[in-house]
Amino acid sequence: MNSEHIAIIQARMGSTRFPGKSMVKIVNRPLIWHVINRLKQSKKLSEIYLATSISQENDILEKYATELGAKVYRGSEDNVFSRFENIVERQKPFTITRVCGDCPLIDPKFIDRAIDIIKKEKVDYVQTDKEKSVHQGVNIVSGNLFNKLIPFKGDPILKEHVLSFSHLKLEYIKKGIISLKSYEHGVDIRLSVDTPSDSKFINELYKISGAKPGKLTSKQVVNTIKEEPYLRSINSHVYQKTAKQKTTKVIFLYNKKLSIKMFELARKYIETEGFGVRFLVKKSDIRNKEFEKNDIGVVSYSIIDELLNVIKNNSTDFIISEKLPDRKIKEMQLSFHELLSGSLIKYKNVGISTIK
Repeated sequence: MNSEHIAIIQARMGSTRFPGKSMVKIVNRPLIWHVINRLKQSKKLSEIYLATSISQENDILEKYATELGAKVYRGSEDNVFSRFENIVERQKPFTITRVCGDCPLIDPKFIDRAIDIIKKEKVDYVQTDKEKSVHQGVNIVSGNLFNKLIPFKGDPILKEHVLSFSHLKLEYIKKGIISLKSYEHGVDIRLSVDTPSDSKFINELYKISGAKPGKLTSKQVVNTIKEEPYLRSINSHVYQKTAKQKTTKVIFLYNKKLSIKMFELARKYIETEGFGVRFLVKKSDIRNKEFEKNDIGVVSYSIIDELLNVIKNNSTDFIISEKLPDRKIKEMQLSFHELLSGSLIKYKNVGISTIK
């Protein structure tokens, strides 16, 4: 198998909005299964890579992707571009298809059409001729274009989004136009899985359409939503960040007496404001099933030093807690930011945060 046209999936288990989402079930199959399975249906792609991080929590992802026939490269947790660069440097492909690992409805036929245009028309990337495309979470570019991005690899947007280059001044790149069919555009919907509401939406879409796992087509997606417009309400409230937006990171210092209010606020932050959320929990409370039920990421600690290290290493912007004693506020380098309802207080991490 040659490596003329490769697909690289960026995915990891450590999502701050939806921990473990790569293995969350969509019609009884892990999310990453849907992505890899659809890419394998492409007639143009020669190799499929999963680019994930070296974090231990991604071991399960590597094992599963390998079983499905994908090659796996593991690199930096925060610098996604560097993962892609290492793969591209080794394979030297003619085209690179970047795929977000949270998009279970990617269309292999669309990818093949885009690759054909890049090759036959000798262009570096394609742009759709219509807005509100159903083809979300996928970008196809030439190897030539990718190489032109390397001098800009320190750019914070490229580090995370890899092929978001519209803000850069690139010379001598050619754009092709891909014409969308009537059922491929015009419907304003979210087809990525960033939150539990998104996974509920995709599962409901499959249920109503009657499609088997991995067989839901773009045409079926659009027709089903037009026939059942209520489906949009399932995840229309979910906040979609732009490539330029930094993820605000919030840590909740778990308090069992305030847990109901904490979970309610955490869901609001995740779904409607796009914040990354973690709960810091004493090891004695870690078995609480509320965390699993609410799909909340948990980090455990035993002593104050462990707590402080978590806050520092996660570049946390805000801490949500009950009222803390002055000694602990000073020790954690916090300052009062806002009084919330339900006896909760929002503290700003003055040691790290740049948010005002």
